[in-house]
Amino acid sequence: MASNSAVPTFTAPQLRRGWCKGSRLEFLQSHMSSYEEARRKGRAQAKERSDAIFVEFCKRYPYDLPLDKEPDSTDVHHSSDAVLTPYEEGRKAALLERLSTARILL
Repeated sequence: MASNSAVPTFTAPQLRRGWCKGSRLEFLQSHMSSYEEARRKGRAQAKERSDAIFVEFCKRYPYDLPLDKEPDSTDVHHSSDAVLTPYEEGRKAALLERLSTARILL
């Protein structure tokens, strides 16, 4: 019997208006001015700044932490160079894709 080692495709939950609350909202709001400045310089600069913000976001808020839960000292924070399983990579990629298109403040 052959084993199926294929990694499932993940879809992150829809992020509805008001999804960003608490310290997540404060964190993202604190980066709005630098993002807006980068956006005025062009699409490439805005993407670069956005990517940097989400790297920091993921350091503070683990990808596997529910969005309605604030992190505490027991939450595992994966470093950006941590080796993730294909399953973890799929979950993280799906969430980051969803976050990259989410409306933060509305």
